Amino acid sequence: MSADVNGDYEIDLFYSYKREPAGVKLTMTWQRQFSRRLEYYVRQELGGKKLRTFRDVDDVRMGRRPWKEIAWALGRSKCLLALVTPEYFESPFCRAELQAFRDRCSLLEKRDGSSPPLVLPVILHRGDGGLAARLEYQYYDLSGFFATTPAFWSTSGAVALDRLIRDHLAPDVAAAIRQAPPYEEWPIAGPEPAPGRG
Repeated sequence: MSADVNGDYEIDLFYSYKREPAGVKLTMTWQRQFSRRLEYYVRQELGGKKLRTFRDVDDVRMGRRPWKEIAWALGRSKCLLALVTPEYFESPFCRAELQAFRDRCSLLEKRDGSSPPLVLPVILHRGDGGLAARLEYQYYDLSGFFATTPAFWSTSGAVALDRLIRDHLAPDVAAAIRQAPPYEEWPIAGPEPAPGRG
């Protein structure tokens, strides 16, 4: 990532998600297919404008310190799309990414009463059902479409998901990008260990 001398956003959408353990590739195929469709429809909502995204697995370069690159990207991103599973809140990185945008929302609300939709949670797996309370934001529940098998993308469920993305999620993401507050140096705190962990 290069520093922008103009002091402006360089990323429209930051993907926050819990990485799979090394050697496990069950959900990344689904996430990439979902992201490609979402980005296509968001571009259409934005009049064909190129969408700038950040996903750590693609954008943190070899030999770099992950949190330094992630923190830079968080500060230069207009909004955050959280792909949430129960494991999401076990990750210090995911919690820190979400908290960075919570802090930004709190700052804006205290300063001028504004509350732009900067945090866009998408639930992929509900687990015990306690995720909604931890998110604190309105969310999309896509758990009925989330699958570990690539064959999902050839089913009628994929067609239904595509329509949901096109008609609902993409317009909301595009609106969040358009409503982002003017850029400033946003506070970014580092990740902390999970409660009860080292």
